[in-house]
Amino acid sequence: MKPTDRLQLYENLKPAEKYFFLLETFWTDTNWVHLQAEDFGTSPFKIIEFILSNLGEMTPGKKIRLRDDMRVSIYDIEYFFHYFSYFGFWEATPYKNPLIRKYLDRTFTAESITPTVFGWRLPAFDGSKEYI
Repeated sequence: MKPTDRLQLYENLKPAEKYFFLLETFWTDTNWVHLQAEDFGTSPFKIIEFILSNLGEMTPGKKIRLRDDMRVSIYDIEYFFHYFSYFGFWEATPYKNPLIRKYLDRTFTAESITPTVFGWRLPAFDGSKEYI
């Protein structure tokens, strides 16, 4: 690949600026429907909005068993479990069930998520809560 001026501008950013640049790009410039496995093909935004808005109510480091502890079915956010792990919101534990192995070959299902301190503090960024 040939380096461009825009790549150099990105490389000149500080680490936090790079993080938020990538997060903003993912959040605003990516077609989330295309990130899903072809079986679903719908945007998981409403479910993700629910999860992210509830992160502030969760305890950082405490595993949330998705089938037991969440009030909404979130199995179909698939790879978004990974995407938000990459951004540091939580750690995802894969759901392992040999009876649905064929389904898991095409997608990702999480058994649990463990919110990080960063993910827990994320709702405070909108100014509605104050965490010390």
